[in-house]
Order: sequence, then structure tokens, then C-alpha cells
Amino acid sequence: MDIELRTIKKIAVLGTGVMGSQIAAHFANAGFEVLLFGIVSDEKNKNFEADNAVKNLLKAKPAPFASKSFVNRIKKANYDDHLDLIDDCDFIIEAISENIAWKLDLYQKIVPHLKQSCILASNTSAIPLQNLAADLPDWLKPRFLGVHFFNPPRYMYLLEVIAHQDTDSKVVEFLEGFFVTKLGKGVIKPKDSPGFIGNRIGTSPCKTL
Repeated sequence: MDIELRTIKKIAVLGTGVMGSQIAAHFANAGFEVLLFGIVSDEKNKNFEADNAVKNLLKAKPAPFASKSFVNRIKKANYDDHLDLIDDCDFIIEAISENIAWKLDLYQKIVPHLKQSCILASNTSAIPLQNLAADLPDWLKPRFLGVHFFNPPRYMYLLEVIAHQDTDSKVVEFLEGFFVTKLGKGVIKPKDSPGFIGNRIGTSPCKTL
């Protein structure tokens, strides 16, 4: 299958929790315009979750933004009204709660809006990517993978890029170059197994010398 890879210009982050919002801020630091999607929890202000996430970013320490003015690069959105905004996104990263049913439901909602050249990633640190990819359309499976940031994304050098059995190697190589050159990350590529590398190191017992 021929994989079309283009320069990443437009990015969407799905999820307004601590990780999702801070990932959005880090892309904004690198000069990208970012869509930050949240659920609708307030019918009077459907962007409440994204609004609140951005307010928390501006108060957080250590500071997620290199300059508070970069907050203007984040566009707040919700799943009810704004899914059409991802029609021309080049890279989308999902960072919602570690609940596989919720993730799969969200993928079903966004897939009709994805262009053929889009790359879809999950920031999961615990769910095997193969399980998340199972119900994706065949054209998208080679362009789906894990991109696991560590918290806080602006300050943590390490970044995991995880392929599942159907991820095209050219997508992995392309993203590795992107994250190294645009975000200044150190990329490692663990196998698709629960915990990946970083979490296994962090929870492994240490030997006393």
C-alpha cells in the first residue's frame, strides 16, 4: 500500500484532561495551530471543557507555554458542533481516559471526517494499539499508531512512538523525524505491549547494590 506523507500543518488533540491540554500547549509552543476538542458538559457553553482546560493551562506550574501568548494558537472545540473542523487535519492525537470503549466510540465518530493522508494516534499508555486498531477501516490502520507523551510534555524529553502490526513503517519514520525536529523530543519505539517501555521502567523493582 502506498502511504502518502505530507508536512504536518494542522493538528487536533482529542481530550481536555491534563495530558490532552498539555499536549496541545506543547504543539502551540512549536508554532502549530491546534484544535482542542472536549465533550459537551454544559449546553449553554458547549466549549466549556476546552475553555476550562485552557484556563488551567495558563495557571499551571511548571508553565506549559513558553509564552502565554501562544495560547492564541489553540482553538477550542467540541464533538457536537465542530467535527467538520478535522476534515483537513494532518495529525490527530487522542488523549481521553484509558477506557477502550470510550476510545473506540470516539474513533467511530471521527473516522468519516478524516482525509486519506491523515495520521491518527493515541496517547494511551496502557491499552494495546492492536486492540484500538481492530475496528478501524483498512485504509486507516497503516496510519494509526501510539504516540505517548510523558507528563509534563513540554519538559519531558522522552516520547514513545508505538506501532501495531498493521502500522506502516514509513509512518513511524516520518513521525520520528517530525517529533525530533519540530518538538525536540527523544523518540523510542517500544513494542505494542501493555505499559510500553517508560511505564515498565517506572514500575519495575530496583535491585539494591
